[in-house]
Amino acid sequence: MVDLILIRHGATQSNLEGVYYGITDIDLAPQGKKQAQRLAALLRDEEITEIYSSPLIRAYRTAKIINQYHHLPIKTSEFIKEMDFGRWEGLSYRDVEKMWPKEYKKWCDDWIHTPPPEGRAAIEMYQDIKVFLDEVTGRCAGRVAVVTHHGCIRMMIAHLLGLSIDQCWRFEVCPGSLSRIRWIDEYGVLTALNVT
Repeated sequence: MVDLILIRHGATQSNLEGVYYGITDIDLAPQGKKQAQRLAALLRDEEITEIYSSPLIRAYRTAKIINQYHHLPIKTSEFIKEMDFGRWEGLSYRDVEKMWPKEYKKWCDDWIHTPPPEGRAAIEMYQDIKVFLDEVTGRCAGRVAVVTHHGCIRMMIAHLLGLSIDQCWRFEVCPGSLSRIRWIDEYGVLTALNVT
């Protein structure tokens, strides 16, 4: 049995500005550091056996803050990085719609298979996440913390609950929140969602 704690990094300035910033490597905002400290206090007395993190600084910094009470090696994985929005990185949703109207409409019509210009399709990210989860649930035991991103956590929850990728929009995952899934013999049970 594996208890997965899926942790979204604390808030960044780009969260607050409402722009696409998938693989853009930005640090936590002061508010995000406070959120990470709150998560660290929440998890302080839990017996965490392993900690994984996206290599992007906002996730890794959150993992380090949480790890101050656990002193575990933080294992990074490229498979749990946020979506690569390509040429849309750093642009607001409104700017993307205005500057890339055809591409944006095509992406909205089939966001699963259509990549943003010079970016990645969601299905590619989903396949990476499945590989990561299969490895972790197949090898690990105990309580495993995974510090990652909004899109990743939504896809992780959908996959672990046996839902299709398009169902990932049904889960709210706020900055600086955690969700929990207990994995028992190929079966996922959601035990907490979006706890802040």
